[in-house]
Amino acid sequence: MQNSTDAGLKIITVVIPNWNGMRWLESRLQSLSNQDFDTVITDNGSTDGSVPFIKENYPQIKVTCLARNAGFANAVNIGIEKSTPPYVVL
Repeated sequence: MQNSTDAGLKIITVVIPNWNGMRWLESRLQSLSNQDFDTVITDNGSTDGSVPFIKENYPQIKVTCLARNAGFANAVNIGIEKSTPPYVVL
């Protein structure tokens, strides 16, 4: 399956919930950075520097910040709501 249309529009979004996951972010996001899909991260009120790291190093990633840890399901649902392509991968 192609990840973009002939017009270059992306058809897949990867949604990643995050809560203080700084120790995993660099390797995970690096592996996703050269792929042809959108990435959305919903941050669950992290206090470990995750959000500034993402914004500084991966400006192409959409980040939604929650004030507190709303849990996996809520974070994923918010990420899906922020997605525009028709297919979402968790």
